[in-house]
Amino acid sequence: MQVKIDGVTYPFSNVNAIPLREAIKEIGADVQTPRKSIVRVVVDGEDVTGKFQHEVYSRSAQEFSTIELFTGDPIVLALDTLPMMQDFIVRMKAEIGNATEWYRFGKINEASQSMGRIADGLTLITHTVERIRGLLKLDFGTFLFNGEPVLDHYSALGEMIEEIVGAQEESDWILVADLLEYELTPILTTWEGIIQEIEQKGAELLGE
Repeated sequence: MQVKIDGVTYPFSNVNAIPLREAIKEIGADVQTPRKSIVRVVVDGEDVTGKFQHEVYSRSAQEFSTIELFTGDPIVLALDTLPMMQDFIVRMKAEIGNATEWYRFGKINEASQSMGRIADGLTLITHTVERIRGLLKLDFGTFLFNGEPVLDHYSALGEMIEEIVGAQEESDWILVADLLEYELTPILTTWEGIIQEIEQKGAELLGE
């Protein structure tokens, strides 16, 4: 197995027999500093950055030919990512508006296609939030928004996704439309505010 860090090959033969997740932690311990950490992971040409539930992380490191790690300032990376996430949420809300209208007018095929895009978008949002949390080392249990832990808002998003999936499985399209408009959209609006708070926290950390 070949390990590259920022394009330079390093000898890390001691990590061959352990799961990839643990191997990356051990390698990271040798290269990371408070303002330098692993910000991108590419395994045999596949970018698995932030996809911590990906099955690749549980496999033995020796199963792979090449592990490429890229480092950077985690605070700068997070601050660069947050505005893009804000823009993405705006586009997601527009897509939700389209799906809601289609469901209520009985255009189920169009609505279903839109829901596929919404589902992909929600997955991207949750993965990005988790990545930013790690980059800034935020504790969502103590980091507050409007007096409530961000962890509660994170859980609310997950629970709403499950509720929408349940309504879809029952083919209750009116309920799906109501959940999208009256529940999911306000949750995403809340997350726009949370992202602004995280941006402020990141700016404070950058100035330390």
